[in-house]
Formats: sequence, C-alpha cells, structure tokens
Amino acid sequence: MGDRDTAPKFVAAFVQPFIAALRAEPLGEIPFRHNTGEGFARIQLLQSGGVTLSLCVYEPMHWNQTPETVRFVDCESHEIVISGAARGRAYRLSGRAHGFSAWNRDWQSGDRIERKPMEHSRHVLHVEKSMLVLQLTRAAQAPRPSCEYRLNDGALVRETSGDKRASEQFMALGLLGAMGAASARAPIRDFARHAAHDRDARWEAVRQLLALDSAAGFALLNQLAEMSADVLSRPAAKLRKQLISAYPQLQAVTA
Repeated sequence: MGDRDTAPKFVAAFVQPFIAALRAEPLGEIPFRHNTGEGFARIQLLQSGGVTLSLCVYEPMHWNQTPETVRFVDCESHEIVISGAARGRAYRLSGRAHGFSAWNRDWQSGDRIERKPMEHSRHVLHVEKSMLVLQLTRAAQAPRPSCEYRLNDGALVRETSGDKRASEQFMALGLLGAMGAASARAPIRDFARHAAHDRDARWEAVRQLLALDSAAGFALLNQLAEMSADVLSRPAAKLRKQLISAYPQLQAVTA
C-alpha cells in the first residue's frame, strides 16, 4: 500500500489473468464479491475480520449536482492510486463543535490517500481518466455511529449506525412488527430494554412496540425516560412529552 512500484505489479498480477479469461468467455463472471454504482465499481479481493482489501474504479461521468453533505465513518482507510486521475475535496473533522476544514485535491497515479476513522472524508467530484484505486480498510469491532454534516453550515443532519448487525436487527424487528402477533411484544420490549444493543435498533424496537401495542409501547417509553443513565432516556422523554401534548389523556398513564 505504500510502494508506488509494488502496488501496480500486485494489481496487474490479479487483473490480467481475469481480463484474458473474460475476453475468451465474455459471459463469464469474476468469482469475487463485487458491487457497482453510477460511476463507481468495487471488487473485494481479500477479507479477514474487519480488514478488507479491494480494487475500486471511478469512471468519468457528468454529475448533475454537487454534494450537500459529507459523512464521517468509524473506518480506517489506506488507498493508493494505481492509474488514472481525478479531482475532488478532502475533509477533516475537528473540535467539539463538529467544525471541519475542507480543501481541493488532485489525485493521480502513485498518490496515497489515508483517512482516519471519524476524522477524515472525501468526495471524488471529477474523474479526468478512469481512476483505479487499491483500497485497504479496517472497520472497528464496535463502530461508532456515522455522522453526516451539511457542507454550507456544518450542521449535523443525520446519525446512522455503523454496525452492520444493526441492519439485520432492524429487519428482524420490522418483520416482528409486521406479523402483528401478540407473542412478538415481549421479544421487542426486551430488545429495547437491552442496553448492549445498538442504540438506533433499540429505538426502532420502541417504535415497533408503539405501533403494535400502544399501551405496552407507552409503558416502555415511560420506563426508558426514567432511566437517566440510558442513552435512550432523553429521546424517550422527548417523545413522551410530544405524545402527551398531542394526547393529554396519556398524562394519567404516566402518573
């Protein structure tokens, strides 16, 4: 990752046999995990634990609009540009007030790009020539929530869980709620009470229980609001206040 001569040779040794194979069999598929998007594609070469080695390519294209936000994630990243060139913006988050600095960047073959978790981010804005990047990432075992900030004023606009397991939990909770079975109430309630679970997934459990059984959901909301040491205490108290304002009869239930 740090050698301008070694990295291209490593990539060539991997890519060239597959190029030859695909020329011989145009309908063939590379047996590696991969994904594509608008102007971007990635092939995962190796993975062990939270460490992943990938090949990424950015293609020239016309962007309809400039980014309005920037996201910082709990993932360490080391990259080296194998070929091509692009222009973009680099960002660094600093200070307790979540202020960040930004500067223009030009990337070309041999350049290294390093990003520290929850501190650095970047946007690739204009690709002059298809840019191929060898990327090494390491995700935290218990990743902090990703934070997305508005570029024009630095305001925090969104926090999302950085834990992939939380996505699975979201789907499971949604399924339990959609089933509407009375037997689902206890597992949903217990999940929301468990402080070790992902915060956002726990809040989804509260939402599902409120939709499934409003009385049980409001009782859970009361309980969480009174647990001052819990990360859900403040949002639970805020939602409780909003619900009581909209439905004054709930005040008696709270009492």
